[in-house]
Amino acid sequence: MSREAFIWVLGQIEDHEEFMTVRNTREGHPQAPVVHQLMVFLKCIGTEGAGSNSQNQRQMLGIGQGTSDVYRDRVMRAILKLRPTCYT
Repeated sequence: MSREAFIWVLGQIEDHEEFMTVRNTREGHPQAPVVHQLMVFLKCIGTEGAGSNSQNQRQMLGIGQGTSDVYRDRVMRAILKLRPTCYT
């Protein structure tokens, strides 16, 4: 993905409601920046086979498996909300 495409996608999803809420956190920790969550998502979908959620990927990004899953799901929901405007 080019830098320009990455910045465009980020601009389209960064204000999405998925990233405005604090979910499943008792302490109310804020979410990671959207840019970080998007990078985790892209790394996940860009890795072939079972490696898409491998320990190596999580170590490289400094997150746990559950966090990787949450980021991936948030970004996917935000991207799917673009369907009415981006897919014709």
